[in-house]
Amino acid sequence: MSTVHGEAGVAMKRLLALTLLLVSVSLLFQYSPVSANTYPITITQIRTLDSQGTPRSSFARGATAVIEVTIQAAAYGTSVSYLLIVEIFDSNGIVAFIGFVSDSVAPAQIKTSGAGYSIPASAPTGTYTARVFVWNGWPSVMGPSWEALAAPGQTTFQVT
Repeated sequence: MSTVHGEAGVAMKRLLALTLLLVSVSLLFQYSPVSANTYPITITQIRTLDSQGTPRSSFARGATAVIEVTIQAAAYGTSVSYLLIVEIFDSNGIVAFIGFVSDSVAPAQIKTSGAGYSIPASAPTGTYTARVFVWNGWPSVMGPSWEALAAPGQTTFQVT
C-alpha cells in the first residue's frame, strides 16, 4: 500500500512541477521584450483645449478645439523624424478634420504639439473623436518602408 501512496505522491509532485513550469513560461512570454512595446515613440497624453489653452471637453459650434498631443521618444537609439496626424471624426463618424505636424525627437525627449480645429457653425452636435497617429512619414511617400512609430491614441469631446 505504501507503494501506491508513494507513486501518487510522486505523480502529484510532477503535476505540481509541470503546473509551475507552465505558469512560469506563460509569465515569461507575457513580459518578454518580444511582446513589449517596441515603438520608438509613445503618445503619453492627448487632451482637448480651447483657443486660450484651457482644458475643455465641450465646445460650442464656431469655437476652436485644440487637440494637444504629448509624445516621448524611447531612451535609446538616435533622433527620430516623425509625422504626427490628428484626425477628427464628427458625431456621425465622418472625418471632419485632418491636421499634421512633422518634426523630430531625440532619445528620451518629450514634445508637445497638436492641431486646432475650427468647428463650423453648421457642424452636427454630439460626441467627436480625435484619433492620433505617429508615423515615419506619409504612406504614399514612404512606400514599403512606411511604419507606425507609436501606438495610436484617441480622445473624445462634445460639440454643442
